[in-house]
Amino acid sequence: MDSLLIILSEPNLYEKVAKWFFSDTPNENGELFKLIINILGGFAIAFGLVISFRRTKAFEESIEKQDKTIQNQTTQLELTRQAQTGERFKNAIEHLGSDKPSVILGGIAELNQIAKDSSKDYAEVITQIFSSFVRSNAHYKKNIENKDAVQYIIDMLFKQKVNPYNDFTKDLSNCNLGEINLDSSLIIKANFNLCNMPSLISISFKDVDFIKTIFYSINIKHCNFDSIRFNNAKFKEVLFYKMKHFVNSDFTYSKIINSAFNQIEFNNIDFRGSTLIGNVISNTLFNNKEESLKFTQFFANNFYRTTFNYLEFNSVLFTACNFNYVNMDDI
Repeated sequence: MDSLLIILSEPNLYEKVAKWFFSDTPNENGELFKLIINILGGFAIAFGLVISFRRTKAFEESIEKQDKTIQNQTTQLELTRQAQTGERFKNAIEHLGSDKPSVILGGIAELNQIAKDSSKDYAEVITQIFSSFVRSNAHYKKNIENKDAVQYIIDMLFKQKVNPYNDFTKDLSNCNLGEINLDSSLIIKANFNLCNMPSLISISFKDVDFIKTIFYSINIKHCNFDSIRFNNAKFKEVLFYKMKHFVNSDFTYSKIINSAFNQIEFNNIDFRGSTLIGNVISNTLFNNKEESLKFTQFFANNFYRTTFNYLEFNSVLFTACNFNYVNMDDI
């Protein structure tokens, strides 16, 4: 760059350089000037690129610093939120132990909100807490306590449209739920073993246990049962009414006494080893797998407009039963 300036500032030197570079050109001075201008232009472009590069790098460093600042702020906010949620959780747990019903209900509501807000961290443990509360306050060996709180928990576990508890098993075994309303629920992954059950109206059950459960003098209407285990359950004076989706369930070694089945469709139900006494079975379809009635005993049952499809009656005992308009296909 300095050499170019010297050439431009001294005419004699300029002409000598021009003649040396462009001796065959008539306008050697002009050609040298063009060359010098091009060289200076190249320097200017290179200088501009360097400046642009430095500015871009500085901008990127600024953005990176801002990103780190935002990340730090986000991390701090998340830590603060977790701390606040932990404090809310602790306080809500303490409220469950209160002797004031309103405080208990407030604690349940707060735990439910935490399960919704932080389902990944809290939904499973709150499922266990709610289940334990129900078992403690509605044990089948004593009168139900805190009935409103138990009902509220049942509503949270099974009646919410957006339900954080569906993926976790609700252990409600050994409970007296005779005074609890389960109607219009969606019950998934629950354990009602050894419970005393209320009437069940318009409920969908999926993957539920009713092992050794007692159903006494109740109605079971308009329900869906899928993959349910009624092993060794006891039904007495129960009305089963209008259920088109009763599938893949197990009644083995159950007892069904003085009950009524009307407009039921049993599909792939296992009744092996069960006992049915004094029941009225009408407008009902048994569409089951082979041997699903093996070792089943029917005493004094009235079958009216009942259909048996794809069954084998190996070792099945019918005693004093009435069959009116019964259809047996592929037996």
